[in-house]
Amino acid sequence: MREISNETLQVARKHALHVQQHGEKVRNTANNLRQAGRISEAQRKQVENCVELMQQSAQGMHDAVDAAYKSPKDSVEAFVLAVDHHVIANQYHIIANNLLIGH
Repeated sequence: MREISNETLQVARKHALHVQQHGEKVRNTANNLRQAGRISEAQRKQVENCVELMQQSAQGMHDAVDAAYKSPKDSVEAFVLAVDHHVIANQYHIIANNLLIGH
């Protein structure tokens, strides 16, 4: 039976943290652009919603990695779930970027 290595899980955990930190950067950018009058309050709120969903997906990544550590025999399935959460976070990041540039 195949298992995901501890090294790979450590990288996944670090990446989930990076996603959370990047979400905060996106939030700060939206707030700064709003203060400068470059985006509307509605756009800022929509970006805020995207950031919250990014953060939830990052937490899902953390949870999936934790599950992989707790049950190595199920680590492949848990890792796939972490990747799925990452894809979702990326989708919300794309939406947030589009809102920030005014599309």
